[in-house]
Amino acid sequence: MGFYTPTWARKLVKEDHKNIQDYVTNTSKDFRDYIDANTPFVLWLDIALIRERILEKSKPFIQELAQAVSSDRDVSNIVLELLDAAYISTINAYASNTRYKKITDVELEQLLTTLSNAEIGSIKNTILSNFKQTMVVTNVTKKNKSVMLILPKFTTLEFGKVFKTELEKVVNKTKLLKSGKAVAPIGGMFGGLAAAAT
Repeated sequence: MGFYTPTWARKLVKEDHKNIQDYVTNTSKDFRDYIDANTPFVLWLDIALIRERILEKSKPFIQELAQAVSSDRDVSNIVLELLDAAYISTINAYASNTRYKKITDVELEQLLTTLSNAEIGSIKNTILSNFKQTMVVTNVTKKNKSVMLILPKFTTLEFGKVFKTELEKVVNKTKLLKSGKAVAPIGGMFGGLAAAAT
């Protein structure tokens, strides 16, 4: 989700209106694309919510994945198991990444207050100085369960890449399906899963 409030976004527009206008006019992109490319982004992954909203046997894309893996038998339960394990592995990969700065929810609140209080003319500098790197909010991040990341911008997320890597690890470890047969169709359709999870 985007890392801004309407009040803060209005201040940013006033401060950076010329760059925003140039960005939208000279590209095929819109204001939302500008926000994604220039403001912090929150990624919240919670396996309970993912299971509730995404990993359901009745979902059409689960059926499509199962059909792509095997046309002669129903492997949807196996596909669900693989995807569930891949999401957990992705959560843990993000949470344990030593390149990410660790902060608490109190420190995050302080950053948000600093950002909200920034005056027109200093908003972009406030973003650049306070959101230089990806951060993990430690006290809401739980192994095998959830992770909250604060990223400098949406375009640094690379969720699809991380998820595909973790999915391949899971498939290669399992005996449920031969890896070559499973990863190609599942990996090729992970974009929708990534979008749904975020």
